[in-house]
Amino acid sequence: MSIFITNNIEQECENLISMYTDIGYVKKRILQNYPNLSSAKQSSVAKKIKSHIDQANSFFEGTDDNVLTAPLTLFYAIQNYAKAIYLVNYPNLSLAGSHGIDFDNTVSQNANEIGNITCKMTRNGTFRNLIAVTGDDLCAGDSFVIRDIFSIIPELRETYFLRYFEEPNVFLLRKKKHCISEYEMILQEENVQKIANRDFSLLGQNSFHLVFEDSAGYIWIDANYSDEKGKRVLYNDIYGNIYCTNAISVNGRIVKISKIVNLYICYYAFSMLVRYHPEKWKAFCESSDIAIIRKLLINCRREMLVEVIQLLSGKEYSFTTVMEEMDAELDASEVYKLVKEEAWREYKSCLLYTSPSPRDA
Repeated sequence: MSIFITNNIEQECENLISMYTDIGYVKKRILQNYPNLSSAKQSSVAKKIKSHIDQANSFFEGTDDNVLTAPLTLFYAIQNYAKAIYLVNYPNLSLAGSHGIDFDNTVSQNANEIGNITCKMTRNGTFRNLIAVTGDDLCAGDSFVIRDIFSIIPELRETYFLRYFEEPNVFLLRKKKHCISEYEMILQEENVQKIANRDFSLLGQNSFHLVFEDSAGYIWIDANYSDEKGKRVLYNDIYGNIYCTNAISVNGRIVKISKIVNLYICYYAFSMLVRYHPEKWKAFCESSDIAIIRKLLINCRREMLVEVIQLLSGKEYSFTTVMEEMDAELDASEVYKLVKEEAWREYKSCLLYTSPSPRDA
């Protein structure tokens, strides 16, 4: 993960994204993914990417803090960023024309809070293009309840708990000092049993083992862990903090949805309310839902830009104003202990791939 030293994350991301308005730069970037792309295709795709970035930037810059109108421009911003992301990663393919997601008007008309709103993924469209890049396990016909989406956005963790009086489905982790495999799960709910009764099977399937004691949860990671498994259950925020999730149910499947896809769903739903149900949207904005609405529309803009530049560049970024000092200097014995632990972990991991299968007998 690359670390940026900055006191303005939003501006830093805008600067990085602006590089994709340079057609020459974009050509070099898409050639990293498709080195054999024809010269004519390079030029045509680079021009499209530049156009989508230009348009997305204009919509983003035109988004103010007025929650009654901000969803419109913010959704068109994320939609155009999504198109550019897809073309950078798949310059040999074409974009679909629609949003890729539908709004359930019947449910929305009867909803008494914003969390009851539902959306459904369609067969084709920008949303499908986006998940082709993120790799989310979603398919046409999948339906999303907005409150479920709120529950797995790390930046809404505290606000969700205050709004709904329950722990969300995403948990802040505190790493044990000098240990690469043990974490404390930071809980807001005092009644730990309420959380312990949830389905945490996704964590177990991906080498994360969970134990609840008193007022906290503790996680240890076994030797079969891989970065790919981590992606199935972990989120990072812009400051490098780590969160785990037990995910949500989508059409009977337990699914972790990537952050930019969650934001796309929320901004789409919000924009549809603004356009076609303005009286309903105004009512939501005048209720306790406003805390979540403002958090997503104002505070989470930075997170959207971070997600965008990461998917455009293919790299992960963390931001800080100053590099932290080491807690303490490690002496030789501590270094040896850490190296030994890592070597043993690698050794056990290798055994999984070199041990004969019972079927080979």
